[in-house]
Amino acid sequence: MYSRTATTALVASFMLALPSCTMTTVMQGSIPQFEDMSLGVEDPTPNTPAHYRDQLAVGDPRVRIEPQSRRRRVDAPRPERRFSAFGMLSVAGGDYEFRETELGKDESTANMVRLRAAGADEDGLGGGIDVKIFVTGNDFYDSTASVVDLNHSDFFVYLLTHASSGDVRIPVRIGPYLSSMGAEFEALGAAETEYSSAGIRAEIEPEVVVIEDDEFEASIFSRLSAGIHLTTIDDEFTDEEFESEGHTLGFEAGIRLVLDSVSVSASYIFHETTIRQSNTEFGIVIPRLETEFTGVQVSLGVKF
Repeated sequence: MYSRTATTALVASFMLALPSCTMTTVMQGSIPQFEDMSLGVEDPTPNTPAHYRDQLAVGDPRVRIEPQSRRRRVDAPRPERRFSAFGMLSVAGGDYEFRETELGKDESTANMVRLRAAGADEDGLGGGIDVKIFVTGNDFYDSTASVVDLNHSDFFVYLLTHASSGDVRIPVRIGPYLSSMGAEFEALGAAETEYSSAGIRAEIEPEVVVIEDDEFEASIFSRLSAGIHLTTIDDEFTDEEFESEGHTLGFEAGIRLVLDSVSVSASYIFHETTIRQSNTEFGIVIPRLETEFTGVQVSLGVKF
């Protein structure tokens, strides 16, 4: 009786222990343990179906499974950014006034040729150039300063952005500029004085669209600019070189018509360049100089 009871208890204990051993064997043997994927260790379960490995990884902090929607294919095409280019040619006619502290002032009729080119992406970010060349006549009719000949050019290179809202566009331009001016004075025996300036300029051009349809647009605009520069003065009469500084100011206002990709505009334009009195060299200074151009400008532009 005792032997049968002991045998029965032993068999029961073996049967109860068997599932636990089998489960431990499965958990430790059939399914290998995962390595820390974040450390770049090779996946130790290459033969296990992907969906089954993903299910095993759920809740396991050592394994990060990235959702399929967040994975980017290496060969997937990137979205293209659209760029546009713009070119404009302008001519202007008006008056050019030259004022020097010691020699007085002269005035003459003058023309200006202007070339602008710019490029920008769909967000309005880009850059461009703005070149002005002033051509004066030989009819300086206020002979106080006795200017015999004068040449003047301005070169502006800028970065472009926009601060626009609705029908109001406000291009903003900022960048370096160069200004070159040379004048010959009869009072100095036709000796030439050259003014070479380099500085930085900021410019805004508010524009309000008043008429707009699919291919035609009419707007009014203005332009305000200001710059500061350092100047080197090469004076032929004294055969000396001087240093100075100064500024430029600009203003423009007009109307613009756009048909498809072609624009035409007419505007009033003002451009001023000022160079302050120079430093002293051997007791000599170059007096303050101011120039102003005012006139009417006509422009033709093309957008590519």
